[in-house]
Amino acid sequence: MICSNCGIEMEAGILRTDGSPCLYYIPNTENSLYGRIITKKEIELKGGVVLDGPYVTRFHVLKVKCNICKKCRKIVIDY
Repeated sequence: MICSNCGIEMEAGILRTDGSPCLYYIPNTENSLYGRIITKKEIELKGGVVLDGPYVTRFHVLKVKCNICKKCRKIVIDY
């Protein structure tokens, strides 16, 4: 994938988190959901997008494919 910012080839990789119930995006205007049992519906009601999970336990390794431009410090993901 080509970086839309600088035009160089981006490096493929994954976003991941270990020992967490899910990986999600939530707008900066919303409070953190950290430390609570959360659901996909709750995240989406707050304008968020679930990338992987949530799971009942924290014994999962969550991974989302992405591309990174280390020059521009940008990450592009599909969800």
